[in-house]
Amino acid sequence: MSDQAVTRRWDTEATRTLVHAQFGSLQLALLAPPLRAVNYRLAHAQYHYLEWQRIVGAHVDNQLALGRDICEIVFPSSSEEVMEHNLFFIESEAHLYACVQAIHAAADNLAHVVYFGLGMNLGNAVAARDVSFHSMAAHLGQACSDDASLKSLADLFQQLKLADAFKDLSELSNQMKHPGGPPANLALAPSAGQTHEMRFGNFIRAGQWHPERSASDLLEDAFRVVNVAVVDVGMALTHRLQTTVKDRRPA
Repeated sequence: MSDQAVTRRWDTEATRTLVHAQFGSLQLALLAPPLRAVNYRLAHAQYHYLEWQRIVGAHVDNQLALGRDICEIVFPSSSEEVMEHNLFFIESEAHLYACVQAIHAAADNLAHVVYFGLGMNLGNAVAARDVSFHSMAAHLGQACSDDASLKSLADLFQQLKLADAFKDLSELSNQMKHPGGPPANLALAPSAGQTHEMRFGNFIRAGQWHPERSASDLLEDAFRVVNVAVVDVGMALTHRLQTTVKDRRPA
């Protein structure tokens, strides 16, 4: 999981400068926490993903490389091995859950960046307590009918909202936060050439069945679409601010 797919770069310093120029230092102070968070939560996701891979490597892959059979690892025979195997699942699940929730949180952080970046807290359009990714997507979708300069931001939020990888991540994150689960499972011989694969178990949410999913596939796809969205939204926000700041300057 990396940000190599994003070749464009969001100049966050330019965004800060423009927000300060248009709204002042207090607004810049309000923008600072979500602006930091949107980047750090993605960095947290990468950290947890790499730690999870390290744990799987130490417990499974390295043992296979030493000649142990996968069944010996999955079905431990001694009490010490049972404890190690149980710890493996606890640590794996902890990092997988944290990775899911970090990626998902970045989208809500991004909504707050737009909220403070556009000075929406200075009016009555959206209350700060109601700001989330989905509420911002809905607000921008409505607002762009009156303000065409918001259309690019509205389209980007809608694009992420409809992305299959983000929808899957959202369902999984909300299942984890509220009813709980699903567990992280170790599937044996999932496909030709693979002896094992870590998966998120199946679950039912709002009457919809969600089958087992490869943990690495789901996380890598979700990280990619959210990472791209962060950069694209950031650039669109900066462009919108450049236009409005320019328009306010005297002729």
